[in-house]
Amino acid sequence: MALSSNALARNRDRYIFLTRQWAGRQWDATPEAAVEFLDGFIKDVGPDRAKHNIPKIYDFLDAQPWSWNSRRFKNLQEYRQDMKDDPSYRPTLALWSKRKTDALIAKILKLMRADPGCPWWPRELAKRLRVPGHTMRYVTRMMCDRRPPQLRRLAQRGPLMLPTPGIETRKASTWQAIEMLIAAGDDGLRFVDLKAELGDRVVSALRTLRKNGVATPSDRHRKARIKLTPEAWSTIARSQPIRNHSDIILWAPTEVTTPPPAEASNVGRAGRKLKWINNEGVSRDARIFFDVVKAAREFGGSVKAAIEKAYDEIPPSQKISSFGRPLHMRTLTNRYFDLERTLTGSSRQ
Repeated sequence: MALSSNALARNRDRYIFLTRQWAGRQWDATPEAAVEFLDGFIKDVGPDRAKHNIPKIYDFLDAQPWSWNSRRFKNLQEYRQDMKDDPSYRPTLALWSKRKTDALIAKILKLMRADPGCPWWPRELAKRLRVPGHTMRYVTRMMCDRRPPQLRRLAQRGPLMLPTPGIETRKASTWQAIEMLIAAGDDGLRFVDLKAELGDRVVSALRTLRKNGVATPSDRHRKARIKLTPEAWSTIARSQPIRNHSDIILWAPTEVTTPPPAEASNVGRAGRKLKWINNEGVSRDARIFFDVVKAAREFGGSVKAAIEKAYDEIPPSQKISSFGRPLHMRTLTNRYFDLERTLTGSSRQ
């Protein structure tokens, strides 16, 4: 679709990436669905309304201090339907201001500092401060995710306390499992090793890690060693937190001392070799992969089609796994988007 030079045309790839990210797993097998969604959005509301409203909608949803991807995608669909049904409708986009958020955080801290040893549940804070429960849950989650954290959870779904020295906090089972897998490095761990440390929680922890692409898949007899996936190692190498599909932190680098993947093994071993990023930054083969796919990608076309078109020009290190098998198209597509965020800086801040 031909567009004039405006914010919508300049940031088209960013909006496609955000749409795909917010849609979640439903479009993993068909990444081109995000392109079709954006084109359909423009067609439904018309070029003029799209030029003035769609960039504002995406920037508004992307800048929300608390929300999860499925909620953003649902809101995006609602805005599209409302604008399609009513030609005169213009969405009202109003964020909670930083001043308002900081004021609520100050009230929470003042209340909890009055008795530092008293744990609080979010519902109790919401009732005392007379704010909606969902607002309190989002604000307290944001306070826990800050670095340094302003609040600590005593358990995965437990009450909240101030991060006072001397108060023992319990890490989530997924957090503990990731720590153990990092320490094991490329050797991995057996199921019984994790179970000895986590007990009965190991089953739900591994299910969560595998569902979010953090740990390698299981085998029938549970004999294969459990390791972190290359995508998880890449996130660790960039000193970024590992999150689930709802943007909840499963592990953060500031909480533990993380050795580089190559140093996690015994001396004399080569260690894990990341596919597209290393200590010097993005590898040469990864840059070639990104450049040839970008050159083969037509305007508005899907990344999958571009990868298929330029497959013979992609370096073998970028399309063949460590076990000598071709990588899945979804893995290559995700790698392209990772490289695009890293090299062009188009990711959400």
